[in-house]
Amino acid sequence: MTTAVVAVMTLTANISFAQTKKYEVKSGIVTYEVTITMNGKTISTEKNILYFDEYGSKERSDKFKKEAIVGSSIYNGKTRYELNHKKKTYGEIQSAGSVGYKVNFNDIPEEDRKSGNAKKLTNETILGKSCETYSYEKIKSKFSGYRGVLFLQETSSANLVTTQKAIKFEEVNVSSDKFTVPNDYTKP
Repeated sequence: MTTAVVAVMTLTANISFAQTKKYEVKSGIVTYEVTITMNGKTISTEKNILYFDEYGSKERSDKFKKEAIVGSSIYNGKTRYELNHKKKTYGEIQSAGSVGYKVNFNDIPEEDRKSGNAKKLTNETILGKSCETYSYEKIKSKFSGYRGVLFLQETSSANLVTTQKAIKFEEVNVSSDKFTVPNDYTKP
């Protein structure tokens, strides 16, 4: 994962951490396709699934490689857990914040909005939903989101482009067991 993408994830997670209602959708599941291209050629395609409940106060992100789940991040409103499915282990991170990415132009620092580093763009339609869209030059990214839920993130650095795009969205109740560490996992 590129440094720019990690910076965006950290920035967005930190912006949303202190808020009680992260999304304007109570619960749902978003399936993303994550594509990395270098010089216009696709070098990697993966799948991520985001589960959320209670307007984003509880979240889980599952990462897949070739249809096999390789890792998960769970945030239960207080603690973040990183799961290693191969080893059936987990780690606790007390201050890491949430795992999903909130899309809200007004969460970008005012000085970046005023300077033009961040620009509101025309809404885009993704999966039939009208999505708030903006660019953020400071981190060379474009975001689109439906009611705060990320539907598209494009981040560029040098000759590398990382795109995370929603390919399926379900506004459904999510089972509470998605937000807990499985009983057979151990803490190393």
